[in-house]
Amino acid sequence: MTQKTSFTVMTYNILFGGQNRISDIETVIRAINPDILGIQEANDPQKLAGLADRLEMNYQIGLVKSGFHLAILTKFPIVSFQLFENPIFQKGLIEAVLDIPGEEQYWHIYVGHLTANFSQGYAAEKQREREVKEYIALMETAQTQKRPHILLGDFNALAPGEMFRVNKLIQAVTQFDKKRKAADAKMQGLPHLNYIIPPPLRPFSPLIRSLAHAKPLADAMNSTVNTLIPRKAARALLNADYIDCLAMYYGPKDVPPTCPNPLPAGRIDYIWADIRAALRVKQCKVITPKDIPETLSASDHLPVAAILAGKAAAIKYPEPPEQDMETQFGSAAAQQSSRP
Repeated sequence: MTQKTSFTVMTYNILFGGQNRISDIETVIRAINPDILGIQEANDPQKLAGLADRLEMNYQIGLVKSGFHLAILTKFPIVSFQLFENPIFQKGLIEAVLDIPGEEQYWHIYVGHLTANFSQGYAAEKQREREVKEYIALMETAQTQKRPHILLGDFNALAPGEMFRVNKLIQAVTQFDKKRKAADAKMQGLPHLNYIIPPPLRPFSPLIRSLAHAKPLADAMNSTVNTLIPRKAARALLNADYIDCLAMYYGPKDVPPTCPNPLPAGRIDYIWADIRAALRVKQCKVITPKDIPETLSASDHLPVAAILAGKAAAIKYPEPPEQDMETQFGSAAAQQSSRP
């Protein structure tokens, strides 16, 4: 395998195994053409294996007891693979050690998925913080060996300073509930309104739905909620000197939301890097329906992708992209859509 001058890393929650959306998911992945792909909610291992085979990528699946499996797909050789199922994890963590052509050291890629349980508020964020601290402890091996490593995943958590548009979330979940009722369907993986509203507030659900659609009141609600939301999980990684790759290219109030489609309310999908990997980052972006239309129907999450320099030469931090990611992915998407 020849040395690559750059490689693309991507994280993607495909929503409850992909179900009948695997074709759209595959279209999105082909358009982005990642070299390393971390997947959350790989709940159907057979479909995931078929997807990896069609993409001609090596893969490993971490079969988690909760059924919310994790997976890594890569064009590079997988030297070793491990699933971590600490008792405090609800959805686990996986580690793949990769042999990337031209690199002096192996790269460690971790894929995780933190607890959601949004209606539990501070208690849920405390659980996410506990899980993140265990992630950090498990990544200590790569840190000690001074190997570049990346943590991909759905963190169900906000970073300090980032905006959460609670009105958008309520609007989206209200749409899910209406579709669920009209079709008499489970719509697995998509939340009910009661899943995001704390029990004491549930009697006020009709009022909350109304507030979400009234702009002045929705703005006030967003402002209030943003002052109350705890952000301990992301802060734990920042305190451990991990770098939020997407935040390298956006101010806190400008970071694009990733979930839930069709009305993304906040960014909860991340590419975290240690300093060795972060120095390689040339660009990082949320891939939206404007880039690839199928992202709207493929999952309730938008993928996040980063382009990294593929050689060990020193890079100034941050390095301006040699090629704009929108141009690169837009071209790939156009080629994909033109295929027979």
